[in-house]
Amino acid sequence: MTVFKRRSRVVSFRLSDEEYQAMLECCISHGDHSLSEFARSAACERSREWQDSFETLKRQIEELEYRLRKLTPRPSEPAKGNGGSRANALRGTSRSNSPRRSLGRREG
Repeated sequence: MTVFKRRSRVVSFRLSDEEYQAMLECCISHGDHSLSEFARSAACERSREWQDSFETLKRQIEELEYRLRKLTPRPSEPAKGNGGSRANALRGTSRSNSPRRSLGRREG
């Protein structure tokens, strides 16, 4: 025995004669008992597809964010390759590039 869920919301939309006829033919070929049942099942199916697409996109974005965090050095970590801090890397200087003081020599 099928248990029917009480439905209390109404959705209404207009169709052209051609759209109505095409929808009615699809309803009959699909085997639904009414045009309302056909429209409901089609709308719910489309909604699930969009929800699935959204969830897939959300997981892909989360994966990209995770990979980006792994690739991006944190401020407390030294920047790779130049031996200096991340701040020095951002300023374009490191210990090896910093200006050297002359010991007792005057330039002139």
